[in-house]
Amino acid sequence: QAQGEIDNTVFVITSDNGPEFNDPVTSPLFRIWMANNGYHTDIARAGEQGYMGAIGPEWASVAAVPGSLFKMYASEGGLRVPLIFAGPGINAHRGFNDAFTFATDIAPTIAELTGNEMAGDIQGVSLVPVLKGDVAAPRDAGEPVLLEVAGSAALFKGDYKLVRNSLPHGDAIWRLHNIKDDPAERQDLSASKPALASELHKNYLELAALFGVVELPDDFDVQAQITRNTAAHWLGKNRVLPGVLVAIVLLLLIFAVRTVLRRKTAI
Repeated sequence: QAQGEIDNTVFVITSDNGPEFNDPVTSPLFRIWMANNGYHTDIARAGEQGYMGAIGPEWASVAAVPGSLFKMYASEGGLRVPLIFAGPGINAHRGFNDAFTFATDIAPTIAELTGNEMAGDIQGVSLVPVLKGDVAAPRDAGEPVLLEVAGSAALFKGDYKLVRNSLPHGDAIWRLHNIKDDPAERQDLSASKPALASELHKNYLELAALFGVVELPDDFDVQAQITRNTAAHWLGKNRVLPGVLVAIVLLLLIFAVRTVLRRKTAI
């Protein structure tokens, strides 16, 4: 406004998706890292430098209400975020719009608002017709949209969503929901609408093949995998530690052998 550009500026506001459920403090290895790097969990000093706090999966579920689950999952509690556009050429009287849009729609929208062309391989659709009030929704109800994250996956089509959430907080079972009527995903419609569930699953497989999605096994546990990856990364950066651990194991073995030999001698 001070520069005189307020009438030539579009504001786009959104947020990160889903409450963070991970509580790394539960890992003994992470607690060692904390101790070596000056972090603590003293609740009396919460908010001060070095405090490491986490709400865990229980409070993350509360924070996501009415959505189910949280970050790293394909449920609504892990996906839905606010999206606000304001500025010239945007119909300020439309207010809230609950039409489905996706993260990939933001770049084409900005490109059209600024008079630029998008590369041909960019996914998503422009929201400009919605922002001007010309249409209520940015895409046709029959257009499927794919999402996959760490073994969890969803296929959106119109008001329906086929979703599968991986371990440990999901069960890797595909479920069908009407997210317009049931945004909390409480009612699984797979049994009552088997043809629709099959159609959306076919759409998912087609798009997954198109985008090169790697199919993960049903027993894939995203939290366990992150823990393994973090441990491997940390041990790789701290090359002295593996040698120390090996030395400790060898000392324990020597101690155990000497103890057994002494017992045999005593007998």
